[in-house]
Amino acid sequence: MLISKIPYKVDTTTYYEQIRHLDWPVFFDSCYQSDREKSQYARYDIISADPFVKIYSNLNSIKVCEKNQTFHSNDDGLEIVQNYINKYSRPYSEIPFIGGAIGYCSYEMDEKKIDNYNLPKISMGIYDWALIVDHFLQEAYLVTTNVDEETKKNWSKYIKLLSTSTSDKSQKFIVKSEIEDNSNFEDYRNKFKLVMDYLKEGDCYQINLSKQYKVLVEGDSWQFYKIFRNSNKSRYMAYLDFTDFEILSGSPERFIQVRGNEVNTRPIKGTIGRDKNHDRDKKNALALKESVKDQSENLMIVDLLRNDLSKNCDIGSIKVSRII
Repeated sequence: MLISKIPYKVDTTTYYEQIRHLDWPVFFDSCYQSDREKSQYARYDIISADPFVKIYSNLNSIKVCEKNQTFHSNDDGLEIVQNYINKYSRPYSEIPFIGGAIGYCSYEMDEKKIDNYNLPKISMGIYDWALIVDHFLQEAYLVTTNVDEETKKNWSKYIKLLSTSTSDKSQKFIVKSEIEDNSNFEDYRNKFKLVMDYLKEGDCYQINLSKQYKVLVEGDSWQFYKIFRNSNKSRYMAYLDFTDFEILSGSPERFIQVRGNEVNTRPIKGTIGRDKNHDRDKKNALALKESVKDQSENLMIVDLLRNDLSKNCDIGSIKVSRII
C-alpha cells in the first residue's frame, strides 16, 4: 500500500474541483462542520477518479469497460462487480477506503423493461486510489494498493493536483422551468387513503409514498451541489459524475454499512437533529421522550430493520445498541 500526505483543508470541495476534469470523479462528503461537536459519522471525506473498470447497463445488457477492452454481458450487474472485487482483493485496513467499487444501483435494476429516465440501471467504477480527508486528525492523504499500473504512472500528477488550489471557473447553474411532479393532488390523496387502509389492516408497517419531481436546468450541477451541501449539511452526502449524468445525494441517514462480518444500520425516524444551542437541544430531547408518535415511529423502523437484517444475519446476532 502506498500513502502520500496532502496539505489538509477543511473545505474538501476544493480538492474535488482539482480532479473533477478526470474520468468519473466521485465525492463522498460528510459536510464536516468545525463549529459543531465532533462525531465519528462526520469524520472522513473520500474523493476518487479514473476507475480502471467501468460497469454500467446498456439497455438489457451490462457493458464492461476494462482499460482498452469493452464487452457486453447478460450476467447480473452486481455479480460482475463482486467478481472484480474478488479479483482485485485488497488487504484489511482501518482506512475507510483504499480502492474498490463506487457507484449506484437503481431500484429498477432487476426489471427487464426499458425505463423512461435514460439512465443506466447500474453504474459502477472500480477505483484504485482515493484521497482520504480525516477531519479529526486534520490530515489528508492519497492511498492506493497499486492494482492498476496506470495509478503508478499518474501518482505524481494526482499529488500535484490535490496539493494546489485554482479558482473554480465553472459555468453557472440556472433553473429554466417550473418544478413539475408526476402526481396531482387528487391522485396523491387516493394513494394516501390506500396506504392508510393497508396500515389499518396490518398489511404493512410502512410505505414510502413518494413523488418524482423534475425541472429543466442549464449549466454546471456542481455549482448547485455546493449550495445544496451548505444548506443540507448531511453527514451522508455525495456527488457522483458519470460523464453523461450526475447524481447529487443528500441522505440524512446511513442505510447500511458492512465491515467484515458486521452489519450496521442507523435509522433516524422518530428523532430530531441536534441543536447548537444547549438549552434548545435539551428541550428537543425531552420533547422526543414525551412524544408517543415519535417513539412509535422509532420503534417501528427499528423493528422493521431488525426483521430485515435477520434474513441475512446469524440467528440471535442482531443487537439494538441505542433506542429512544
